[in-house]
Amino acid sequence: MPDPNYRFVYEEEIQKGMQEVFAAALAAAAGGLEAVNEAIKKALAKYIGPILEELHRRVIIAMLLLFGDDDRVSSVMGGAAQERGPVYRDLVRRSRARVGRQVEDLGDQLAGTNQTWYDEWDEEGDFEEWVADRLLPSSRAENIAITETTNAITLGERTVVDEMRRLGVDVDAVWITQRDERVCRVCGPLHNQPSSQWVEDFAYGPPAHPRCRCYLMYFLSEQ
Repeated sequence: MPDPNYRFVYEEEIQKGMQEVFAAALAAAAGGLEAVNEAIKKALAKYIGPILEELHRRVIIAMLLLFGDDDRVSSVMGGAAQERGPVYRDLVRRSRARVGRQVEDLGDQLAGTNQTWYDEWDEEGDFEEWVADRLLPSSRAENIAITETTNAITLGERTVVDEMRRLGVDVDAVWITQRDERVCRVCGPLHNQPSSQWVEDFAYGPPAHPRCRCYLMYFLSEQ
């Protein structure tokens, strides 16, 4: 896991980006919920995708540096982090595809939630005001920023781990919580637990729920 302190920088950037997403969605509200959801999906690709790509690249470099001094890793990965050669470029390419899926999944999740909330609306009052208050509050942008930062870190790490495993380097991970009073009932029991204890419920690891800031600590398995 890279230094967790930097994650807050990306949380702030994503939160700012989500405000742009929400502004685009509100501007489309006159066209109804379908127009709102379509505007969200387009704006996510424009404002959030580039931030996630940068975060994924940073995570890839951190992971390569983490394992770079190990002979087993060096024999198959080379100096990928320092050289930025073919292995690194291939990892970035695959990571970019994962970012695209992350953005698409987020758009689908937001649209699904929007539809659920719309079904509960009593249709009283101004629709645009309801959209602004119910669908696009700043608290929702913050929640998304925290959750998607965790998601991006996990997926970026997984890009490297998948390649290492493909090349014959066995990697495992343990789940790490923030170890403070805010740790939830879901994540608390997972602290310091190996993947065998959580992989069935959380295939890639955190986030386990909205606003989850857990992360994974990786290590080379004994051979």
